[in-house]
Amino acid sequence: MLILVLLSAIAPAYADKLVAVQNPWPPYLGPELEGQGLSGQIVREALRRQGHELEIRFLPWARALRMVKNGGADLLVAAWWTQERSEYLRFSEPYVQNNLKFIKRKSDSFEYAGLQSLSGKRLGLIRSYGYGDELTNAKNYHKVVNLDLVSNIRMLLAGRIDLTLEDELVARYTMYQEDPVLLNTVSFTERALNSKWLYVASGLRHPKNKEYVAAFNRGLKSMQEDGTLERYLQQLTPAQ
Repeated sequence: MLILVLLSAIAPAYADKLVAVQNPWPPYLGPELEGQGLSGQIVREALRRQGHELEIRFLPWARALRMVKNGGADLLVAAWWTQERSEYLRFSEPYVQNNLKFIKRKSDSFEYAGLQSLSGKRLGLIRSYGYGDELTNAKNYHKVVNLDLVSNIRMLLAGRIDLTLEDELVARYTMYQEDPVLLNTVSFTERALNSKWLYVASGLRHPKNKEYVAAFNRGLKSMQEDGTLERYLQQLTPAQ
């Protein structure tokens, strides 16, 4: 009996097992990645420090966003803030920064110089991504919407679009995994559209949204203070 009491005293006491839904987005997230990706590792550790287990289930982005919005899952592990999303999601403190850059054919001399430089361009976007209200609301370019980056890259190389857009690290990783030759056929603009932070988010319809986001924030602060977060972020070295 004494042994059982001692074991229960040193075992982690988990308040809740949280379920997050998310699209595969390597190297930040993916079922085949170590720790399910960098974001998976950071968010899981932050929540563990607050007594929560985390299960990540991988779904298409639009479906994952809809589930969390409607309270059908506890969290999104990696989401960009937009004004529209803030109307139905509670966002955490930010933990990783993305640099969204335009991707072009290597032979293309285009350089991004503000929204006006996109005039007449066919831009490949991904459905339900939060690129920012300024780009989303602009009317001077042609939007071509696809389900994923690889589809946009294929259309770019086939001449069916002029540009696509993604976090540079994600794009390099995705193209390398799909076909390393792709990296030699495209290039990135020097200037980014914007730098966007990643957040954990919970739907405002979820009865524990405030509790779960606060728990992540406390765990994240602890990781910042002891250097754990910085050690994770050192993994973010873009492929050349």
